[in-house]
This record gives sequence, C-alpha cells and structure tokens, in this order.
Amino acid sequence: MPVHSLWGASLIAILMAGSAQAQSRFPTPVDELIVTGTRSVEGVDPDRLGSSVTLISAEDIEARQVRLVSDVLRDVPGFAVSRTGGVGGFTQVRVRGSESNHVLTLIDGIEASDPFFGEFDFATLLADDVARVEILRGAQSALYGSDAIAGVVNYITPSGREAPGGRMRVEAGSDNTFGGAARFGNVVGPLDYVVSFGVQKTDGFVGQTLPGGVRELGSNLWGMAAKANYQVSDNLRLRAVVRHTDTHADANVSSFGRGQVDNPGGNYDAVSLYGFLGADLSLMDGRWTHSLSRQGVDAERDSYTTERRSGGDQGRREKLSYATSFRIEAGRLVHRFTGAADWEKETFQNTSPPIVGADPKERSINNEGLVGQYDLEVGESAGLGVALRQDWNDRFDDATTYRVQGFWRFGEMLRLRGAAGSGIKNPTQTELFGFNATGPFPFQGNLLLKPEKSEGWEAGADLSFVDGRFRLGVTYFDAELQDEIFSASRATATTLARANCLIPPLGAT
Repeated sequence: MPVHSLWGASLIAILMAGSAQAQSRFPTPVDELIVTGTRSVEGVDPDRLGSSVTLISAEDIEARQVRLVSDVLRDVPGFAVSRTGGVGGFTQVRVRGSESNHVLTLIDGIEASDPFFGEFDFATLLADDVARVEILRGAQSALYGSDAIAGVVNYITPSGREAPGGRMRVEAGSDNTFGGAARFGNVVGPLDYVVSFGVQKTDGFVGQTLPGGVRELGSNLWGMAAKANYQVSDNLRLRAVVRHTDTHADANVSSFGRGQVDNPGGNYDAVSLYGFLGADLSLMDGRWTHSLSRQGVDAERDSYTTERRSGGDQGRREKLSYATSFRIEAGRLVHRFTGAADWEKETFQNTSPPIVGADPKERSINNEGLVGQYDLEVGESAGLGVALRQDWNDRFDDATTYRVQGFWRFGEMLRLRGAAGSGIKNPTQTELFGFNATGPFPFQGNLLLKPEKSEGWEAGADLSFVDGRFRLGVTYFDAELQDEIFSASRATATTLARANCLIPPLGAT
C-alpha cells in the first residue's frame, strides 16, 4: 500500500480593515437571514421556515480550512459528495438520494449549472473562507423552477460592508501543492465593492488504477470575482457580480468496469464566466420592494486523450427575473405577498471532433415562469407559507409546482415544522440528443423524454437548550420520483428487454 507524506505551511495576512456607513432601506444580509428561502429581496429568518435549512457560516468554513466548497458540504445531513479522480475531477453533490442534476446551485444568486450538462461541477468552486452557504432541502421548484427538484445550494460571498479590508493566504505542501487567495473589500460613499482571487494547484498522486498504474493526477484551479453594490438613493440600489473560473485537471480512462488505466496526456479544461446585474427598489418605508435582474453563464469544456482533443461542449444561459413583495403588518400578524416572473434561454452545442460522431448542431430551449407566494407570521410563535409556480417551455409540456411550509413554536425550547411540495427537472441536452451517437462508442439520446417529477413532504422538530447553545433536530421525509431518466448500456437494455421493457440501447430512457 502506498504511503503519502503530507506537509504544508500557510500564511494569512490582514492587510487593512476599514468601513464606511451608507444609508439604505434594504436589510443588510447577515447570517441570521437567508435569501434562498424566498423570492423576496428582504430574505427570511431560517427559524420561520418549515423546510429543512442548513447554514454554513464563514466561521465554519474557516474552522474547517477547506479549499473546495464541496469538502464542507460533506458535513451536511442528507448530502453525498462524489469526485472522479483527484482534486479537480468532476465533483457531484446529491441530496436525500436524488441525482446530482436534481440540485440547483446558485453562486451569489446566479444559476451556476452548466447548460450543456444540466448540473454544476463543484470541482470548479474554490472556497472563500469568509463566504457562507445556504442550503434548502426538499423540492423548491415552486420558487426556482427546473433543477430545484431536491434542494438548493446557494454560495454567497460577503460584501465590502460585511467583510471590510483585505485578506491574503499563501500555502504550500508536498506533491508540489500550492494554494493562495486574496480579497479586498471596502465602502466608499455609496459604493460597496469586493475583488477576490484564488488558486489551488497540485501534481496530485496516483489514482485508483489497474495494477501497474503510475500516473499522478494533478490539477490547476483558479478563479477571480468582483462584486459591487451602489446605493443610488436611500431606496434604490444597484448590484453587479462577475466571476471567472478556469479548471485544468488530469484524468485517466476507465476500462469498462475493471477500473482506470493510465492515460498519458489525458486531461480536461473547463472555463466558465458568470455575470449578474440587478436593481432593487424599496417603497413605502420598505414595505413594498421590487427587484429586477439579468444574469448569465457561459461555460466551455474540452477533454483530451493522449494530448489530442477528444471531446468538447459549450453552454450559455441568459435569465431575466423580476420580483416584487408587499408586506402588511397588523399587530402580531405579518402578511407578505410576493410575485415573480422569470424568462430563461439555454443554448448548447456539442463541439467534439467529428471523428467521435458528435452532432454539432446548436440548440436552445426557452422557458418562462410565474411565481405567486404568500407568507404569514404570527409573532414569534407560528408561521405559514404557500408558493405556486407555472412554467411554460417551448419543448416540454407546461408544468405547475407548489410548496407549502409552516412552523409552530412552543416556548423557547421546542419548534415543530413541516413542508410539502413538488419538483420538476427537464431532460438535459445529452439525454435528449446523445453525445456521440454515430461514434465507435455511441451514447444515444431520446427525443421522447419527459421531465422528471417529484412530490414529497417532511416533518421535523427542533429542540434548543442552554439559551440556544445546544440544538437538536430530527426530520422525517418522504419523496417520490416519477419518470426518472437513466442511462442504459447494452447489457442493461438486454436485461430490461427480458423483463418486457422496451428501451433503446446505449442511451437515455
């Protein structure tokens, strides 16, 4: 058995700390409020949600000293994280037994999944040790549409006001490992801004290969981001985010179920650009809010075998959203009515070389959605929320999804909660059109596929002791997935055919 010795050293420098004050009618995002559980710009107290919520704070990330966000997600109840090969290998997250493309991933509110693959590769997300992660489990399609069939993961970096000043980290270790990060945030008059940079590099180690494998799987990951808020007036705020990631990782090839074999020159490159522009307007002393945003992602991947380009794809997403929320306070009762409209276009293309049998046609799918949401708070003791969404898609049937959640608090010690809802996940480009349908090892798609659907519920109780310093929570959940899409090899197809199931070989069914 090989033994790897690890050593390292790190340096953290606090460059400066300073802040300025600016007036705003908008609530400042803090760990006690989450923005993922509602379409309202105001956010919501997690203790007022009936669905399961996990908050990973900046203190949690720094204490764990993780360099990839996927590593801290391994601690989340109900989460399973898998990675192909070493650091930089394709990394997937599954929630409560779902598939990885059933989890919606947001980065600073930007829908981050690769439009071609229909899911997010967590290998590309380096951890900022002053960021936080908001997690909702259970179907959230009533708020976010397709992809949120099993839950939502929202990675949020702090503003200049929340984490002012500069911070730098440099570290090195064995296997030619090097890592570093730098960020600077500040508030200058009405402008709140942050710029950051991160890198993680290693020569890696010998992965799981057949006997005789000696190839080390290395990687080089880096990313940079900028985030800004501009307070035009006390009730108008502009927001912008831009993020760029570049991932290069070595990869071996699989030997049809027997393991992996060394593949000198085998690697892949993944480059993604994310952008967000938004404007928030607050009226009637903050009781009526509006939010208009435009966001997008441009993702490109290329794979190489023996230094020759063997595969590739491109995916782009453009999304426009508008949300408005009106709050009515009547004694202990607080009513909040929220409406939202989404327009989304995804464009994707297989750019693999013709020799592998790829279909190079560029395709696109448009989707429009309307959301209606009502939330009721009864002081600190109880709350109820209902959301309904209607989606219109130019390729699939129209879809209606819902979510109901509530809680009831008994004193300071016990809180009962529950939630129910439905979810939907549209087929991906590969599932519909295949990948290399006419190549030597074809993966055929299926144009007759329908969206996957899910419906489920959960019930739980939270206990709090010693002024909240000790907490215990228990949750029971039940979810049913319908019209599941899976890939079948010839062997699987033969087995199902013997069971009187008719499916096409080597494709999505």
